[in-house]
Amino acid sequence: MIMSHQEILVPFFLSWNLRNTVNAPAEVITDRFGLIGARPGEYPVDDWEPYFLEIPQNGDIKKDLVGRMNKSYNQELRNARWNLRRIVSLPEYINPGKADLAVLKLIVKHWREFQIPDDIPVLAIAIKCKGNYSDIREAQCIQIILVWNDGTSRITTLEWFEGPLEDCITPEWYIKTSGLLSFEDAVLKMRSVCSKSSWDKPVYSILTLPSNLARGLISEATDSPYKQWNLEMRYHNH
Repeated sequence: MIMSHQEILVPFFLSWNLRNTVNAPAEVITDRFGLIGARPGEYPVDDWEPYFLEIPQNGDIKKDLVGRMNKSYNQELRNARWNLRRIVSLPEYINPGKADLAVLKLIVKHWREFQIPDDIPVLAIAIKCKGNYSDIREAQCIQIILVWNDGTSRITTLEWFEGPLEDCITPEWYIKTSGLLSFEDAVLKMRSVCSKSSWDKPVYSILTLPSNLARGLISEATDSPYKQWNLEMRYHNH
C-alpha cells in the first residue's frame, strides 16, 4: 500500500504542534520520524563546554584568545560572551532512521505548512577536521552549511586550538559566519575551503542533521557524542 503525502506528513505535523502538550499521543511522538522542537545550535566540537552557532554582529569574527596565555590567574577565562539573540536554533528530530530521503525531501517541500518559525533551518551539514597542530596540541576546524527551506544558506565556521600545555583548559577559538547564500553557492564555497589539512594525524568527519541525510555516504557510521548530531562519518584521508 502506497501512502499519500498527506498521510506521511500528518504525524510529522502533529509531532511539532503537540510538542508542548502533556498528553500528546505517544505513538505520534515515538514511532515515526518527527520534529519535537528546536534548541540552540551547537558545533560538534570535542570540548567540555558548548560552542553555539552564533552569527557575530556586523559580520565580524567572534573569538576568545585566552588560550594564548601561559597563566590563567588574574585572567577572565571566558572573555567572549554568548548572545542568545544571535544564536541559530536547530531542529530537534526524532527517529531519523525511519525516514528515507524521499520522505525528507517531501518534508522540506512542505516545511512552511507545519507552522515552524522561519528562522529555524531545515537541514545542516557539518564538515570537521581534527588533528595536532604543534607537538601534541589539538586543533579542530568545523564548517557547517545551514539550509533553510527556501534554499537560503549560511556557512558558519569554528576554528578551535588547544592552548599551551600549562593552560590547555582555555583554548583559543574563532567563530565566523558567511552572509546569506544560495544553497548551490554555499556548496561550492564549502568545497573550495575544505582543503587537505597540514596538521599531524588528521581525521575528517561528516555529520548531518537529520542524520538520515548521510545515507549513501561511503564510510562507517559511528554514534556521535554530540547532543544534536546523531551519527559521525569518519575518514582518515581528505
